[in-house]
Amino acid sequence: MPHDLAGQNPGLFDLERAPWPGGALHQLHTVGVEVDRIEDWVTASMPTDTEMEEQDIRRWS
Repeated sequence: MPHDLAGQNPGLFDLERAPWPGGALHQLHTVGVEVDRIEDWVTASMPTDTEMEEQDIRRWS
């Protein structure tokens, strides 16, 4: 959450109140943001030779 937006509710910075019931969605609600949907996007690709080396990924034949 951007600091400028969270700053509209100073209570969000009160560590005595953490963790917030309802999490991020409730925190957004306290500053007037209503979330109507959440989308997750998952993508994948084959590792490059460099990634395979850096991450110790074995080659399968």
